[in-house]
Amino acid sequence: MTELGEKLKNARRIKGLSLDDLQQITKIQKRYLVAIEEGNYAVMPGKFYARAFIKQYAEAVDLNSEELFQEFENEVPATSQEAVVNEQITRAQQRRAPLAASQPGNDNPHTTHSVFGLVPKILIALFIVVIGFVIWYFAFYNAGGSGNEVNNTSTGDSTIKVDDGTKSASDTKKDTTTKKRRY
Repeated sequence: MTELGEKLKNARRIKGLSLDDLQQITKIQKRYLVAIEEGNYAVMPGKFYARAFIKQYAEAVDLNSEELFQEFENEVPATSQEAVVNEQITRAQQRRAPLAASQPGNDNPHTTHSVFGLVPKILIALFIVVIGFVIWYFAFYNAGGSGNEVNNTSTGDSTIKVDDGTKSASDTKKDTTTKKRRY
């Protein structure tokens, strides 16, 4: 057990808290609380979490976490400044990669990524063209059938004659005149 772990454990006992109580207060898993008391920081998910858990533990048992970090500076896992610098470098390299891939003569594997970025744009453009064609087709060639209908109304006499079997005098004259001409 480390001095830091011993100090935190004593403060917890003085306050009358069990590890289960402390787990409910801090929302830190019990195994991590035990690891802090034992100084086993390798169990922690990372150095950042180890520091954050120690800070929460200290505040839960009414200890000043900043003073605790200064007092036990050699025991508390330090977050490495190198990790931050390396992370910044890799982010910068990731931003520059698409620019380098777009230069002619570069056989970078990132160029295929930029080609795949164009595929959705091409598909959207093609979809818009197809929709436009369908609208144009239905607007000009299939306009509800109004252009293909034939007008069945005649321009002449609009009266309809019904033959009921009786003939009028004018109808008889027409029939005799047509008969005379036939002979």
